[in-house]
Amino acid sequence: MAITIDKSTIEDTVTFQDFIEFSKQTIKENDDESLLDCADHLKMLSNNTHFISDHINGKLEDLANFQNNNAYGIQSTLLHVNDLFYVRINAWPSISEHKDVGLWQKELYHHVRAHDHNFSFITVGCHGKGYKTDIWEYDYDKVVGYVGEKVDLTFLEHTSLPKGKIMYYRSSKDIHTQIPPEEYSISLNIMKRGNSFLDKEQYHFDLQKNTITNIAPGFGTGRYFLIDLAKEIATPKTEELLEQLALSHETPHVRAKSYETLWELNADEHLLSKALNDKSGIVQSFAKRTF
Repeated sequence: MAITIDKSTIEDTVTFQDFIEFSKQTIKENDDESLLDCADHLKMLSNNTHFISDHINGKLEDLANFQNNNAYGIQSTLLHVNDLFYVRINAWPSISEHKDVGLWQKELYHHVRAHDHNFSFITVGCHGKGYKTDIWEYDYDKVVGYVGEKVDLTFLEHTSLPKGKIMYYRSSKDIHTQIPPEEYSISLNIMKRGNSFLDKEQYHFDLQKNTITNIAPGFGTGRYFLIDLAKEIATPKTEELLEQLALSHETPHVRAKSYETLWELNADEHLLSKALNDKSGIVQSFAKRTF
């Protein structure tokens, strides 16, 4: 299950740069649990009351270039990126602030919806009482991944992320909602990078119906937009490239999406047999439901 790490007795502090250097030496490329070895230093960084304000003040001085490489949206601020990991802070407006915004703004706060992550990460509360969270788990390898699919979910716990608390979330295993806190709160995350961003999808879930409701936005979802765009301006070359993707792309959802687009462009029966013989159950299931 998602792991709560008790580091409440640690009172020392560390600078942000020292934390980054320690993490570079500690995190291993193919070992998600190496993140756990950073827990002490993450707690020490959260004890440093100045590093976040220093960072924000520096960005206010260069607002034109603020977060121009951030793919996470309005709640997250990237602090550091390298080949092994990301570090970011997340802002969590209070319940009253959520009530005051319009429905279109509420929709931006997609973390309120139940979701998993296709990367492992450790998070610590840095400011405020922290969001409340309900946590489930599931077996990613037993899921095909289509909207409406029934998923076997196991409830684990109801908890929260107050200042100083550390939690470790497992890639494509833990599902949670993040319920707006009673007061404005900030959390700090260190997240593993790797091929899982592209190899595995990230889902939204309906916890009452135990179903997948959507593929969550992420680094890989722009591929689907590109395929949709290709359908609208398709040429013979476009169809040739889509067929190459359908036959050989490493990600099953990309292959399925390519088959779907090819079918809409040209309902050729040979596509059905190719999709049904794909090595992935995701593509096979798509073919059975679509063709």
